[in-house]
Amino acid sequence: MGTLKGIVILGLMSFLTSLSYGQMTYPYFKCPDPTPHVNANDSLDFSPYSGLFKPSRSDEDGNGSLPNGFFPVLVVFVRFPNDPSIIGWPANDEPDYLGNLIATSKATVVNGEWWNAYSQSTQLLSDQYKEMSRGHLDLVSPFPNPNGSGAYSVVLPMTPAEYWEESSGNYSEAERLINEDIWEEIQSQGLTDWRPYDRWKKLVINFILDH
Repeated sequence: MGTLKGIVILGLMSFLTSLSYGQMTYPYFKCPDPTPHVNANDSLDFSPYSGLFKPSRSDEDGNGSLPNGFFPVLVVFVRFPNDPSIIGWPANDEPDYLGNLIATSKATVVNGEWWNAYSQSTQLLSDQYKEMSRGHLDLVSPFPNPNGSGAYSVVLPMTPAEYWEESSGNYSEAERLINEDIWEEIQSQGLTDWRPYDRWKKLVINFILDH
């Protein structure tokens, strides 16, 4: 079903779009600042480290440097079993470039050359965001799959038509079934603990990114 394919595609586009924007100054999203700026009214003040999207930097939090700070990103490629092959992504298989997208650990900058911290050919996303941020943002997938890649690949067990039938024609239920199958497949590949990626925590009345 084209509609269900659209759900997956739109989800991926939404993720990539959110990564393309730096944070904006909203008081409800402290990212990556782990220390709230609470005023007398028990509300957070505006801060250059607040953000609705990704943080604009991971090397400091407004209160000092964070030498081990990074922004964790989980990359997952998903396709239906009846999707045709496309260039670089064979049918019923993972993309050829799966292992060349994101670093699995934060790089050490040598001689101040942040533009050489990550490999353009084997750590593409990490390299791009490091350079676009002028060396201030490290994008890392901290839990590699069994092959050592920072990205995961999932071939869903059912076709769009089968998900549609299984959900009795309910979009929300079809989406739930798809997400459930994605999660179960990622679990089978070894990712059973979300904590390396889920760095948000509740502090006072807001959620912040905890380095």
